[in-house]
Amino acid sequence: MDLDLLTTPILFIGNNAYQGKYAIEHFVEQELHYLLDRGEFRPFDRATARPITPKETSNGADFSGLGEEGKLLFFWGIGCSRCAAAEPLLDELERRYPELRVERYEVLESTEHHDFFRKALEYYKVDSTSIPQFYFGQIRWLGVDDTLARQLEQAAASYAATGEMPDEEMF
Repeated sequence: MDLDLLTTPILFIGNNAYQGKYAIEHFVEQELHYLLDRGEFRPFDRATARPITPKETSNGADFSGLGEEGKLLFFWGIGCSRCAAAEPLLDELERRYPELRVERYEVLESTEHHDFFRKALEYYKVDSTSIPQFYFGQIRWLGVDDTLARQLEQAAASYAATGEMPDEEMF
């Protein structure tokens, strides 16, 4: 598909919007596969930068790699402008707090990372596959804004000062 448009196109599919040529060309196929495989549109979570605590799981799934001490998980995608906007913030947090480990997972093109992302969504009982998403201990954020920057800074500073993972009650 080769689009040549003078204005920025926006395509709405179910609950999700794709803005710009790159997003439309690269993600419409994934969106349609999801619809055809499941018979429903991908869900959208309206909450942004709001901590969500995972609930107990009863299926015995393996959640290794999630909620580990000092590890901030960042799920992002190629072509996602909000994801790119988060990179300087994460770089700065890593510089200021060497005890913080930021692990970045590109989930749109990497099958392996996508599987880990799905595992995180199950662990945190989240339906939204929107990116970017951030996980630190038992806290999860979706999207990028000033609240995210402030809360990630508080969480990293708290962990650096105490050596203990913060919880959602911090906010």
